[in-house]
Amino acid sequence: MHDDTSEVGRIPAFLTDWVDQHSAPSDTGRDGPPRAAIYARRSSSDPDFVSIARQISAGIEYCRVIGASLDPERHIFIDRNRSGRTMAGRSALHALLAAARAGLFDSLVVQGLERLTRNVADAAVMHAELESLGITIHVVTRGSISGSEMILSSFQHQKELDALVERINDGRRRAARSGSMIGSRPKYGYDRVPDDRGFVVNTEQALIVRRCFERIDGGMTRRQLVKALKAEGVVALRGRPWAISQLHRRNGYGLLQDPVYKGTWTWARGTNDPITIETPHLAIVDAELFDRVQEKLSRSAALPWGKGRGVGLLTGKVRCSCGMPMTRSGSWIICSKEPHWDPCTEGTGIPKDEAERQYYRVLLDEVLEPSRFSHWDSVRTKCLEKMNLEATAECSLLQMRLDQIGSDLDSFGDEFHDDPIASAIVGPLEAEFHDLWEKREKLRSLTGLRLEETEAKALRTLISGMIVKVPYRTTDPQEIAAVSRMHELVPRMVVERRNGQIELRFLLGVLGAGLKEDMPQPDSVRWIGRPCPQPPRGIIRRPEAVLQHHRDAAAGRYAFTEREWSAVAHLFEPMGRLKGGHRLYAEALIFVARTGMPINMLPERYAGRVLQMGPIRKFGFWPRMLAALDALGSDLVRDIDRNRFAARRSA
Repeated sequence: MHDDTSEVGRIPAFLTDWVDQHSAPSDTGRDGPPRAAIYARRSSSDPDFVSIARQISAGIEYCRVIGASLDPERHIFIDRNRSGRTMAGRSALHALLAAARAGLFDSLVVQGLERLTRNVADAAVMHAELESLGITIHVVTRGSISGSEMILSSFQHQKELDALVERINDGRRRAARSGSMIGSRPKYGYDRVPDDRGFVVNTEQALIVRRCFERIDGGMTRRQLVKALKAEGVVALRGRPWAISQLHRRNGYGLLQDPVYKGTWTWARGTNDPITIETPHLAIVDAELFDRVQEKLSRSAALPWGKGRGVGLLTGKVRCSCGMPMTRSGSWIICSKEPHWDPCTEGTGIPKDEAERQYYRVLLDEVLEPSRFSHWDSVRTKCLEKMNLEATAECSLLQMRLDQIGSDLDSFGDEFHDDPIASAIVGPLEAEFHDLWEKREKLRSLTGLRLEETEAKALRTLISGMIVKVPYRTTDPQEIAAVSRMHELVPRMVVERRNGQIELRFLLGVLGAGLKEDMPQPDSVRWIGRPCPQPPRGIIRRPEAVLQHHRDAAAGRYAFTEREWSAVAHLFEPMGRLKGGHRLYAEALIFVARTGMPINMLPERYAGRVLQMGPIRKFGFWPRMLAALDALGSDLVRDIDRNRFAARRSA
């Protein structure tokens, strides 16, 4: 067996062990002519003369010359339309290596080394394994080759390929700038021109494209558009169902974002040097409609809860029972599978403010409830003890593997650093050592979540004030810190449907800050289940907020000061006598406009006040009252709905 590494030193016995993990022992004492295997590969970019038939014919002739036997049924391996840059996706190459490990041949014949690989690292690993199995590599024009020859040849081919790709891309850019090349990827709404580098408009698909733009411009959301296309039986390219990601993407590659539909083709879009080509003959929608749609999409693009102003309560914490994360869609939380693929079969959509309310309630009623505090503290302690036992056992196994790898690495002397074959085998071991070491350190650093009763009491008080603010988003530093603490106490919420009803499961946090927790089994004691009844419509679906607003009214939060009332009292004189007086009537108006409460749910302080829209609009005192209070800088009109009692509600 030829061993090119004998010039720089003896390979440690560990290499044999490494090879044994990936191969079967070869039969080196077999009598008779050498058994050969032929490998042929052609990529889609190869010229015509690099054909599979030519490679196989040359390989068979070479086997005849060296007197090697060949089983053409089992020992000719062919990869079609596969690149030599990587070993991934080359099923015939993997089958060849499996046959080599089984000892089915002694010589591998290829027309050129670039047929095996154009990657230097792959060449070193492949030659090391084949040579350790007693298999020689033969090139039909050069005979058998050594490891250094194979590596140097692969290096040369890799450089040539990189240079060729650069020349091809440069030529394509020049052709694009001249207008003779506008792309090759299929686009919805167009057909390729046979034997040409251009496109023509597909009349039938163009109608659908135009309808998509018009619907978005008319106010339809992307999700509604996808549902409409599916309901009409319209399919996307290659017969696939439509999805939001096909219409609009954050990287700008969605159908609704492609400027080709207004007659502007962008070649090499997404690169540092895009080329814009005016193609008015390909325009399907006018430029004004296209620009209006882009503006609407930029305003309505769905953002993750963690983006934007402030901190969201449920950012990244909610999952569907199907295992997918849930995302916001308007005022609802839906499975992220819903808008991008076929609809989720679990049917787990839930109003966002109700999900936030239930998250608060599980903290108030269970995790931070004084009568339940000791129970959940005991559950955390027991679960942490179990995690530590499992982590200790896993650390022991990891340490054994780390010691073994360390010993193998120590067996290499400095003289092996320049050996490409040895380096190719040592590299994966060093990477494995690093990954295992990091995993062991994480297991060793497990710390439990600690919560004192005094902190729990303070957090309960803060949450009681935050629960009336749903849907929730805050920029207040104290509340942001509280949200982070809540995420440690309850790091996950799972939405599922059972017997037609939505149920929620909340995961009790066990580990400290900064440590990621694995999802336990559904029957774990860490799960806290809560039913989620369908909430009523309107403000009443948030009972905590209703009660808080009523308490604020009883405390006089919406009452006028003498200075404020003297500025607006004359506006109510045309209404005549009112039960309870004009002042309480005006307070009731401020209450409804500030809180969003319906006029039939007034607190006891304003009982009997009938806030009829007819008289309010008839006398027109509402905008004048707001203007007078604005002039005084009154807090009563802060965050008020100014259109609540306007003569005509604005859109």
